[in-house]
Amino acid sequence: APPPPPPETSTSTAPEQLFPVSGDMPRSSVPSIVTRAACPPVFSNRSRLTCDVLLPGLKIAMRCTPSATGARSDIVLVDVGPNLGAINRAAIIAANHVVFPLAPDLFSLQGLQNIGPTLRDWRVQWQDRLDRRPPDSDLGLPDAQIVPTGYVVMQHAVRATRPVRAYQKWMRRIPPVYHRAILEADAPGVSSTEGDDERLATLKHHRSLLAMAREARKPAFSLRAADGAIGGHLRAVHDCHEDFAALATAIAERCDVVW
Repeated sequence: APPPPPPETSTSTAPEQLFPVSGDMPRSSVPSIVTRAACPPVFSNRSRLTCDVLLPGLKIAMRCTPSATGARSDIVLVDVGPNLGAINRAAIIAANHVVFPLAPDLFSLQGLQNIGPTLRDWRVQWQDRLDRRPPDSDLGLPDAQIVPTGYVVMQHAVRATRPVRAYQKWMRRIPPVYHRAILEADAPGVSSTEGDDERLATLKHHRSLLAMAREARKPAFSLRAADGAIGGHLRAVHDCHEDFAALATAIAERCDVVW
């Protein structure tokens, strides 16, 4: 039998092996529905798998499974927004690994201190739900591993291939905060992110390529001369490709993905 058609994609230039699925703005009303569904005791007689949302966020979390099955995908990458809302909670519960994109600023450091305990609470709460599910339930529920895979430092200004001093100050503070808040471990004896084993990559902000990438509806590292990437921009595309290839390799190695 021929394979099923891939999901509707958000770009017409994606390789055949990739199936991008864009977000849906009307779904912004879902968190309030999920919150109301979480009010009755889960798996109680009053809410025994009969409510529209079976578990808080379950249907949202399991949306990854039909997409993965329909496209015969081995890996699903989910880009969630910078908040701890119901939609993000559902997506993260369905994830085996979590990568933390960080900007070298105070807000990222504060966010790490908030999200670390939150992820641990979500893991414990979901395990409690798994333990109390009905024995006759045939739902393919995720096990909520939520393993911290590492962090990526993003959007820093570069001078002579090194971050400018204003960003270096914040980058020095990232390793100890990440290890304490996310890993519950002692701070490493490193002076910056460059010596931290948990750092997956440091990506500079390719500002000049983003407008062209949006216009061409393709990743910045896939731009060609026909898209307007000529001269210095073409070199920037090459550098961008190398940066993201190294990041993809680092993530694959951490997640034990063979490719």
